[in-house]
Amino acid sequence: MAVLDVKLPGEINLDTAVAPADLLQEEATGPTPSNDPSLGKYAQALATEVAIAEGGRQAAAFTGPIGYIVGAMASGAAGSFAAQRITNPDDISFGRIVADSFINLVPGLKAAKAGDTMAKTVARQGAFGAGIGTAGITGEVVIDEGRLPTIEELTAAGVTGGALGGALGFTGKQINDLLLRHGGSPVEQINKVINENSDPDLGKMANRLVNLGEEHRTEWQNVFSNKLTDLREKYTDASIRPRRLQESSADNQIQEGGPLKLEEYTIKKQTGEGEEVVTYTKDQQDYYAKNKNQEQKIKNTISSLSEESKLIDDELIRTSQFLKDPNTTPQKLSEDLDNYLHAKYALDYNKLKGEGKAGMSTDAANEFIREFERRDLHTLLKGPIDLIRDQVKETNRIAVRSGLISQKQLDDFKTEYGDNYVPLTREIDESTQVLSADPLDVRSTGIYRDKGSDIEVKSIRQNVIEQAANVRRKAEINETNLGFVRLVDSPVNKEASASILKQFDGKNYKDGVGGSDNVLTFYEDGKAKHMEFADPQLARAFKGTPVAEMPSLVKGMYNFGLSLNKYLGSIYTRYNPDFVIANLFRDRSESFVNNSARLGFQSALRTMNPYKIINEDMNIIRKKLNKQPAANAKEEKLYGLYDEFVEAGGNVGGLGLTTRQEIIDEIKNLPKNLDPLTGKKTAKAIDNWVNKVNSMFEDGTRFATYKAARETGMSPQSAAVAARDSSFDPTKGGTDVGVIRALFLFANPAIQASKTFLRNINPKRNPKVFAGFVGSMFALKTLTDKWNQSVDPDWEEKLRTTSGSDFVKNKNLVFLTGVKDDGTPSYIAIPIGYSMVPFAVAADYASKAARGDLKEDEGIEGISQVKQQILDSYNPTGGSLVPTMIRPYTELMSNKDGLGRIIRPEWMETRPMFAKDRMYPHTMKTYGGEVAYSMAETAEALGIGVSPESIKHLFQVYTGGIGGTMGRLANIASDAYNKGWEGIKKKDIPLTRRFFGDGYKQKFEDRAGYQSEIDEFTKIDNSERARDGRIATNIFSEIKRANEKNSPQIARDVLLSAIESGELSSSVVKRLETKIKNYQKGLTQTDARVKQLSVKVRARYLLDQMKTKPLPELKEYIADQMRKGILTKNVLTELSGIDEFKNLTLRGQE
Repeated sequence: MAVLDVKLPGEINLDTAVAPADLLQEEATGPTPSNDPSLGKYAQALATEVAIAEGGRQAAAFTGPIGYIVGAMASGAAGSFAAQRITNPDDISFGRIVADSFINLVPGLKAAKAGDTMAKTVARQGAFGAGIGTAGITGEVVIDEGRLPTIEELTAAGVTGGALGGALGFTGKQINDLLLRHGGSPVEQINKVINENSDPDLGKMANRLVNLGEEHRTEWQNVFSNKLTDLREKYTDASIRPRRLQESSADNQIQEGGPLKLEEYTIKKQTGEGEEVVTYTKDQQDYYAKNKNQEQKIKNTISSLSEESKLIDDELIRTSQFLKDPNTTPQKLSEDLDNYLHAKYALDYNKLKGEGKAGMSTDAANEFIREFERRDLHTLLKGPIDLIRDQVKETNRIAVRSGLISQKQLDDFKTEYGDNYVPLTREIDESTQVLSADPLDVRSTGIYRDKGSDIEVKSIRQNVIEQAANVRRKAEINETNLGFVRLVDSPVNKEASASILKQFDGKNYKDGVGGSDNVLTFYEDGKAKHMEFADPQLARAFKGTPVAEMPSLVKGMYNFGLSLNKYLGSIYTRYNPDFVIANLFRDRSESFVNNSARLGFQSALRTMNPYKIINEDMNIIRKKLNKQPAANAKEEKLYGLYDEFVEAGGNVGGLGLTTRQEIIDEIKNLPKNLDPLTGKKTAKAIDNWVNKVNSMFEDGTRFATYKAARETGMSPQSAAVAARDSSFDPTKGGTDVGVIRALFLFANPAIQASKTFLRNINPKRNPKVFAGFVGSMFALKTLTDKWNQSVDPDWEEKLRTTSGSDFVKNKNLVFLTGVKDDGTPSYIAIPIGYSMVPFAVAADYASKAARGDLKEDEGIEGISQVKQQILDSYNPTGGSLVPTMIRPYTELMSNKDGLGRIIRPEWMETRPMFAKDRMYPHTMKTYGGEVAYSMAETAEALGIGVSPESIKHLFQVYTGGIGGTMGRLANIASDAYNKGWEGIKKKDIPLTRRFFGDGYKQKFEDRAGYQSEIDEFTKIDNSERARDGRIATNIFSEIKRANEKNSPQIARDVLLSAIESGELSSSVVKRLETKIKNYQKGLTQTDARVKQLSVKVRARYLLDQMKTKPLPELKEYIADQMRKGILTKNVLTELSGIDEFKNLTLRGQE
């Protein structure tokens, strides 16, 4: 079941909790007092009481004697109070609270009390007869039949009066006196004493226990809430704890009610330039919004470095082709470019650090510069040289902007190292590695001061790119962390900050790099500082969870699972034309609901304008990605808005399935881009084109949302959050998101999409959005059903699949366009968002019920359908707990695919036949079926039996949309060639097949018409045949035994008995005659089965037997088979045409 991140109140109120058992109570047959609890309530009350009391007592067992007594009695009181609030909330028994507190001290008494009470409750209700479920139980209630433990029972359990007194604030003597006076007393008596205040010490004890119980109850609720948060942190949102700290985020799109408020403020700040007045806006303090956009912003900036490197590669290739020198290859030019940049810097560096410390001598540097410029390469490669130097400058600028270094530090750096600076990372220097999974704790700037060495320097280009990627990643993380610094520094958050962070002389942080687990390091104006969290779990959420070490085998399976699911995800989505276009409709429909909650109905409606979807959203993205200039002023403005959208991190695009690490790996492999055109390079070019196409569709929806959000006045940062939440956010997930992705395909998208959607339509959060959405679905289903009914009253049945599934109707809005002459309906299907499907199905059945069109058996069917759609839509494991990597094979074992469809014909599964022939009759009529059969034949020749249907299933799993599209195109070609264009089926036409289709008239008849009757009679016929076979076998067995005993009279009696009982029908007689003749001929059971084989197969079987026999036995074997009627004239004729048989007969003539 999906763990959905729908916010719950800060504590779970057990006092007002609704008992699930309440929903199961029978309808009252007479007046029932509202405070009379039912058996269901007793069950819930006792379960609650035992769970709280036992859990608290067992937890307290590890806290020492006094801690145990306090914990056990407090949890006993809390359990008693919670149970009474369920069963009798208007009359709390303080006597019972006292008794239950003491009972919980003695192991076993609580469970015994619960069992005894429940048993008596059941017995008592049984005496009342049929009306017990609602009559309830009144006042003298058995739940008050407990008693206070005696002093002897407590002593036997190891509890002394002194220990009890220390826990409850009494002396040991007072406790002993109380127990002597009231120990063993029933609850009613204790209640009476407390109510009359006839024993003040007992009343004082009762009050103390009630207070302890309330404290424990609150603690228990907090434990439950924390456990729920732990689950959400692991599976849905790694940043849930920081999110809950904020009152709101992203211009109130996210409202958590946390202690930290967003309010603009101004402070005086000391900088390198002196004192400065600084104003921090809400955006600058909004940690959660920054954190949400952070990963995509990092991916975007690193991806831009990759694009710039490709520009340099292209220029090197063009220059090489221009020079037409076979020795001046692009690889050689790349090396020369590295050496030139190295040499220019070496002249300055060697003066600073000492001769040769740049990894190149001054003489060698001068010589290389002269040679490079003599060949005019400094002119031909001016573009790449300038771009690399600009990358260094941009990296420095980003470092200053993010606070990693100050402007003064950068100026000093330039003065020291000069304008020709490039990073001189050595071959063994891993200081700028970006492959490690650093947590979100910025413990260094990423810009390193060169120390000087004569060890060989790596590629300058590589150094520049890697340092740029590293600094940009750190810069983005540092800016996010600075957002939290500004938030806690806000005057309005002074008190709240002190409860979240350890204070250092009244400040939230101190100078220096932190060292403990609870410390988060950041840089401000080039100075390292750190803050220390009071809560270790909160600290871990801010610092990030580092990748855990795994055993080699586990790591191998984990990496394989990730790789396989990434591949499968690509072929099912990015490389699947049917998915890409249909998903645009799904995304838009779901984003409309999400945007209605975030931006308002009017703004959401603007994102559904078809003209803007094509011309403004998708077309602008297409032109930007292909670097086409704007055609007019309007496009220029949209270009700027799109750049802002990407810079803010609102996009996902073709990189939705690409990780930041994969981009970094690509950067590290840049030298290979200069290789001649290879298959791998061609594949990469195709992949880039696919990324662009997917960006048009994926980012089209998000860009539309971003524009609408900006029009409402939202900042770029908040608009990017709205854009990311308009559909599922692929960069978000829990701390265990990697494991989830490795185990289950599409698990995280299912979690993220359903979490966002359900939060946005939560009736408590957005009642208007919920009402509008549900009402709209109801109206749409009502109108479409009325229209479709007018076209074809049986339209729903005819649109069902072979297995009877309503897949088409449930997942789409369906509009019938007509009915063909043969009764087959044609339709248009518009896909709706996956998260919307359960509501659409519920609306469909609700609409029918409201119109009085719901058939008697459809009510239960509707409930079942809604439950199934909830599982399908919101279950991240895809309806099965079997991991994706092995699921295809478990499906083959169960003979059902992921949608519950039969893979191989069931009726062939138990038949003794070759596996290659276990396939549907229509399989061979398709191109894919022919190929699968050919492969099955090859496998059989190798001794491996496999059904063509199994091969088709695995082919569909591992080729996804690509394989499906290619297969359908092959079918189109085959149908067009054999039947003409009119023979092409709509279901085979790529792209349009998801929107236009025909019903299944034949399948409808199979389920609802004549075929179902024929099937029924076929079952009867098959059953009768099987029965006649059994009767004939039994009679024959008895006759055979009579014959063996030489008792013909017994055989006659058997036949007479069969005639008298009516068992000896003509069918039984015929079967009996065959068995007797076979017996007389000496036919064994095997011989009888051979006789049932076809002539061709029988001939092959006999030939195989003949080949194993020597000549004397062969002649005897042939004569025996002819006598038995197995080797008939037709079989002999078939054998005569086989060369192997001819060779056998020639051997007999020798």
